[in-house]
Amino acid sequence: QFGSSLSWRLPAQVQSAKLPAIGGGPSVMAKVAFSEQPRCRRIRRGPSLGMGPVFQSHTPCMRLFSHACTTSSAQNYSLGVVLATLCLVIHGTAGLPTAGEGSCVSIGMSYEPLNMAGQSRTIENNWEACQARCKYIEMLGCAYFSFWPDGGCHLQSKDATQTPADGWGADQVVSGPGDCRSGTEEFPQQGGAETEPEMPQQESHDEPAPAPPPSPPPPPIEAPSVATTTKALPPPGPADKCPGGFHMPGYGPVAIVPTGWKAQPSSGLNVGNVYVKDNHIVVPHMDGRAYFADVCTGTYNHSQYLGLNLLGKEMSFSIDLSHAGCGCNAAFYLTSMKQNTRASECYDFYCDANNVCGESCAEIDIMEANKHAFHSTLHTKFDHGGKGGGYGGGSGWNGPRDFTAEEYGPHARCIDTLKPFEITVSFPVNDQGYLQGMHVKLSQTGKSCPLVIRCDNYDGMEELSGALSHGMTPILSYWSAKDMLWMDGVGADHKGPCKRDDPSRCGTQVRMYDFALHTLEGAHVAPPPPAPSAPGGGGGGGGAASGAAPETTAKPWHAWPTETVTTTTVPCSITRKEDCTYSKCCADPGMQCYEKHEYWAACEIDCSPGVDPRDPHGHHSPWTCKELGPRTPGDPIVTTTTTPAGAGAEEPLPQLQPHPPQPQEE
Repeated sequence: QFGSSLSWRLPAQVQSAKLPAIGGGPSVMAKVAFSEQPRCRRIRRGPSLGMGPVFQSHTPCMRLFSHACTTSSAQNYSLGVVLATLCLVIHGTAGLPTAGEGSCVSIGMSYEPLNMAGQSRTIENNWEACQARCKYIEMLGCAYFSFWPDGGCHLQSKDATQTPADGWGADQVVSGPGDCRSGTEEFPQQGGAETEPEMPQQESHDEPAPAPPPSPPPPPIEAPSVATTTKALPPPGPADKCPGGFHMPGYGPVAIVPTGWKAQPSSGLNVGNVYVKDNHIVVPHMDGRAYFADVCTGTYNHSQYLGLNLLGKEMSFSIDLSHAGCGCNAAFYLTSMKQNTRASECYDFYCDANNVCGESCAEIDIMEANKHAFHSTLHTKFDHGGKGGGYGGGSGWNGPRDFTAEEYGPHARCIDTLKPFEITVSFPVNDQGYLQGMHVKLSQTGKSCPLVIRCDNYDGMEELSGALSHGMTPILSYWSAKDMLWMDGVGADHKGPCKRDDPSRCGTQVRMYDFALHTLEGAHVAPPPPAPSAPGGGGGGGGAASGAAPETTAKPWHAWPTETVTTTTVPCSITRKEDCTYSKCCADPGMQCYEKHEYWAACEIDCSPGVDPRDPHGHHSPWTCKELGPRTPGDPIVTTTTTPAGAGAEEPLPQLQPHPPQPQEE
């Protein structure tokens, strides 16, 4: 509150005050005449003194100023101007950049043409907000911005030319690149100061986050390296539909195919809200979903999707979830899209265990997460709930509690989700080649306590073994909902992270990068399906992840999918340890390949239709015993054999017995 004496004294002190520029306007010497209302109106209007955008950029300040201009009392008028001025001082920013500050931007310059294709003038609070707008749509080609003192923000592409600005307020125009750090790593380093990066939307304070640990943060380290562009990349598809691709070690070139082509008209800009930056970083924006494929042609074709056989393999990637709060869901998962021949209600052959687009298939959720919760789940074709682990979720019940908010979350001691971290998922197999489970490990540079989720002993493991053997398609997405408490809620035990979900607080995007595949040490890798003959070169045999060893050189990615450039020989299968569905032959003498079901076949001496009690727990489905291919000549080996070099001493091979006879129906 101002006393009556101050109300008259302060205006004299600020009569020639240098006001901070708000909304990108200049720093001006504003002679505030307290008795001449026309001049007041001129200041509010703005052209003469440039004060219009100053007050208009902050509505509360503008209301104070407007009230001062309409009052009939000279004292109230003076006090109103003082309060409006102090309001600006409190809310003000640095205004125009000065020499040596923000050196990448220019004053009095703008870019031509004024607007890039598909973008038009918007009103922003200041030049930094205009620059941020350009940065957040840089995947669409924004390279430069120009900001006028009336709040007008214009974006330009890399082909624009910087010229002296003209017209009203030309000497106050701020322009420059969309990112002053262009050419540097844009991800926060895994180490250093534990501060949350800036985003257009800030997280709600209602979301609990554990306090920072008392121990000092680890020293800064190098940021993630950007993949080189010299590696083979998928061929470019239509620019208005195909966002690009990247090289995945252990497989090769991967193209990104976004959903939404049928649902939205081609505008040259909308590619399904998923983009690829620097041939390295996959960026799903809110409500974006995309699929890994061998090629993007602008037309949906299930045979073009990757079909990775990850049995006995592991897959790793890095993720930045720093802006995905309560109610946000960043997902990376596998489904049997490649085998789905029906276009689905989404027109792109999408299928999952929850029948989202009208088609059901097996689904493996490697990650459904935000910066407070993380889930991994296995689903058979019709198992909506599945079996999983992780942390978070519950509303009157409890979600998984494999770790806690002190271990995973903002400033947590094991995984600080305000910084990028790495996810490694492995699919170990038993001696017979069946899937044993899914193991997901979360790790972070500078942290010594990785978190592990083990999804084992699932009744549907046999079906998922078959689905992986046939090849599953990686999918990534980013979405939000008000009812995401099943994933991030506090639960009945009140140990979960989020009391409520607020999609409006979700950041515009998440980022995934450094995808790679590896073979687990000592794993028996089943032979892959042969290379498909359909256009698009199906993914199952396309890369090392499937265990394929092409007889010729790898497929050149400048070749279009209609060319047949790779031939693959599938070796005969090892007895009871490898799927012989595709090889249809056995490596051991006297063995015959018998079908169990559509997902599995194995080499045996003989086979009786029905359940084989020798099958592992969880895999007791009946055998059809359909013969696939000819029996291998020779007598069966029933004595001993030697282990591979380096694997140890000789061990007896289990005695091969015929399938036990099954009781006959009368």
